[in-house]
Amino acid sequence: MLAEVVAGPEVGRIGIAFETLPPSPMLVRQVAAGTWAADAATIAEGDELLEVNGKCVRDLDAPDFIALMSARPLCMRLWRCRSVSGVAPANVISPTPAPDLGKAVLGSCASAQGQELLPSAVPESDDDHFW
Repeated sequence: MLAEVVAGPEVGRIGIAFETLPPSPMLVRQVAAGTWAADAATIAEGDELLEVNGKCVRDLDAPDFIALMSARPLCMRLWRCRSVSGVAPANVISPTPAPDLGKAVLGSCASAQGQELLPSAVPESDDDHFW
């Protein structure tokens, strides 16, 4: 299932680590408990990050990806291979969205792309790929 989540300016550390950096597939290796990723976005190990602020991660190099992950607001589109209970409907993209649902989800990332991007969290170390 596709999902979009937006980390606003109030979010510091996202709380996720990836197995590798782009252009390799961006699989979530770890989610830190008590962080925005675990609590608000319900990101889980095994989710695949597809887009960051409208840019396909497979088309990015590592420095560009790191710069995008440091921006707020940060819109992430993920592929979830499982059903997530308790996820707000606005975070889930349905193949046949309800009239207002699709606009709300797509609008959230579109508005995030149009806003000034502020620097925020950076990875703890390049080896960890952790944000």
